[in-house]
Amino acid sequence: MGEDTKGLSQRESAELGLQSVIDLMEDIEVFNKLSDYGATQDQF
Repeated sequence: MGEDTKGLSQRESAELGLQSVIDLMEDIEVFNKLSDYGATQDQF
């Protein structure tokens, strides 16, 4: 992600970083819900 932030302001970079963290948290939440239904990591 280091190369992608070239030319962006620090604020824009921070917002991108925050968005990626939010996306990751949502992915983890979805994964945990799937795990509750008996899904295994092998399916990913």
